[in-house]
Order: sequence, then structure tokens, then C-alpha cells
Amino acid sequence: MKKVFSIMLATVALMLVGCNKEQEAIKDIDGNEYTTVRIGNLEWMVENLKVTHYNDGTPIEYAPEAEAWMAADSLGTGAWCVYDFMGSEEETKTANSFVQYGALYNFYAVKSGKLAPEGWRVATVDDWLILQAYCMYNRWNYDESHQDNKIAKALADNQYWMDNIDEGVGDIGNKTTFVDKNNISGFSAMPSGDRRPGGDYVFQGEQTFWWTSSILEGTSNFAYSKALSNTEPDLMEVPSKFGYGFAVRCVREVADNE
Repeated sequence: MKKVFSIMLATVALMLVGCNKEQEAIKDIDGNEYTTVRIGNLEWMVENLKVTHYNDGTPIEYAPEAEAWMAADSLGTGAWCVYDFMGSEEETKTANSFVQYGALYNFYAVKSGKLAPEGWRVATVDDWLILQAYCMYNRWNYDESHQDNKIAKALADNQYWMDNIDEGVGDIGNKTTFVDKNNISGFSAMPSGDRRPGGDYVFQGEQTFWWTSSILEGTSNFAYSKALSNTEPDLMEVPSKFGYGFAVRCVREVADNE
């Protein structure tokens, strides 16, 4: 992995054009609008995905109850939910968690290959590594170094994260140090929390997890996820079982002249 990452870091050195350029809003199949930001030669959604239909129009199963969530995992069925919300599917559209943080999906929904709007994709683990390398190359580590992946502040929205207890110097939860690095990338990560395979919701305000579309090598029910926590200074990578409920970010390549 170190060799691969060093190659990516070298590649990012050639990607200095188009940094942090906001793009026009896009829509998913449900009509939800997303703003985007260009970071290097990748254009990222600034908001987490909210779509409740696959891009071919097929509904994704809505599974608010723990029993339905676990059943979807057992059957290998794509499912979505809204953090700590038990109302009807129609009512989710006005739920604060949905409006602010988007939906949570199990990996089977991601694995379908039909979540992203046309021309976009659910970010791969390599997309995230390129993002990380770009941030480090541009000295967006909180301490302006090139090493050790200290980019949490650079990726995180500077409003909604809860203050942490240990007050780590480069942590997202400490908003009074290195404030010039708060969301310098424009990525605007929100602390959406997650849902466990058994149906419990945890850590909204403190953590966020995103699915990548990359399955862990040599496994049949684990995929790579990316995470931020208000007690850590880095973008983390966590192998996770398909039955977890995580947020999703979509991405696409952009040409130098776009």
C-alpha cells in the first residue's frame, strides 16, 4: 500500500490545476440537488447522497425498523434509512437527519452499481487515496506537513461537529486551533453517524463513515469504508461488513479545461 500511495502522491503533483473550484449543481434521479467541488482532477459531491431509487428507477428498500434492516443484510438486499428516524418514507424528506446528513445505505445498495447519477460513481478506495494525497501535497495537513495524513480538519465542515473531550490539537472537534485549515478543501464532511448491522444508530455529531465501492480483497462480505472522527486528525480507512449503514459520496473525473 505504501508503494501505491507514493505513486499516487507523485501523480498528484501533476494535478495542480482546478483546485477547489465550485461546479454547478447536479441532480439525482429523485430530483435531489447536490453542489460539487473540484479538488485536483476529481469533482466531488459536497453533500452525502440522498437518493431513494437506483438510477434505473427501481426503488431501494426503505428499512427503518431494525428487523427490516437485518433482514436486508441476511438476504443481500440493498437498503437505506435515515439516522434514528422511524417515520414513513415520505416523511423522511423533511426529517432533519435526511436534510442535513443524507441517507445511510448498506453496502448491497452500493454493490448494485446503480446508486450514482449518470456520469458519476460511488467513490472507490483509490479516489479517496488520490484525494488524501492531493490534500497532503498542498500542505492541508493541519500542521502544513506533507506526511502522515493529518487532513481531517481540511475535509470537515466547520459547524456541526461536536467538541471532543481530549482536545487533540489537530482534531475536528477542536475548532480553536489551526482554524485556517477548517474545511480548506471545500469537501464539507458532516458528522452523519452510522447504523450498525443490528439496527442501532451511533455517533451522529461525532463521526462519519462513507462506503467506497471497493470490496476488501479475499472477502465476500467486507468493503473498504472511509471515516472521520472528532477525536482524530486523520482520514481513516476501515474494512466494514456489508450490513453497516454508511453515507455515500459520489465523484467523477474532470478534464483540465472544465
